[in-house]
Amino acid sequence: MKKITICLFIFGSVFFSGCGAYMAPTFEDPGNTAVPNYQFNYSVQDQKNLKVPLTFLLISPSYSVVYPQLWIQGRDDLQNIVKNFSKAIEGDFNELMVDRGFRLISLLKDQAMATYSQREQSTFALKSRIEIEVNATQNSFTEPKEQLGSGLIGAKNFSYGVATGEFNVKYKIYLEVYEPFTWQLIWVKTIEEQEPKTISYSYNWNYTDSKTMAVKIGTDSRPQSLANVLMEVYQNTLSKCEVFIDPDEFTILARNADDIRKKAQGVVK
Repeated sequence: MKKITICLFIFGSVFFSGCGAYMAPTFEDPGNTAVPNYQFNYSVQDQKNLKVPLTFLLISPSYSVVYPQLWIQGRDDLQNIVKNFSKAIEGDFNELMVDRGFRLISLLKDQAMATYSQREQSTFALKSRIEIEVNATQNSFTEPKEQLGSGLIGAKNFSYGVATGEFNVKYKIYLEVYEPFTWQLIWVKTIEEQEPKTISYSYNWNYTDSKTMAVKIGTDSRPQSLANVLMEVYQNTLSKCEVFIDPDEFTILARNADDIRKKAQGVVK
């Protein structure tokens, strides 16, 4: 009877040791990603105002954004940052126009929606287009690694992998001014940097399940890195807009716009 007990004990030990070798692996948590801290805000530097009243009919800005292919499980954050950038720049640009002394009429989605009355009351119509291209290059990428000594008792443990790289952000902003009665283009400016803005990023990643091989991203610096670049772009863009939106220049352009309108109406031949 004792021999049988000993045999059962040995069999049980071998059986459970064997089961241990087949336990599902465990994956180290790559950590949490902090909510990006940023603010798109601009204050007018030069208090240069109009001497005669001029009115602008505003057409909603159009946006074109190209996102990087390497943005793994983070595209929503990137989209939100770019969306907030676009919304804020529209608001601060309008404030800049008001600070310059211009009167603003409505904000139309398209010039076709402008009424006869709105066009007649306006000296100019302003359209803007913003193009942002966000590229990402990868400098290094490591897979999760099995930790030394794991798997002897229980599951194998895998530490997280790490990726590093750089963002490159290019942008163009087009400002176009039309005579609103004829929609004739009378003024255009393009704002862009000669060299793209570059900033480094890194993130940790690991699997969450050995069956589905789902991936979790953690300690991700990409949202904050992108926000930092766009905050710099934001300040540079509006400071240039402040130079371009010159009340003296638009006072001269108003005479040209008036001549175009009178010719269209048959007042001047």
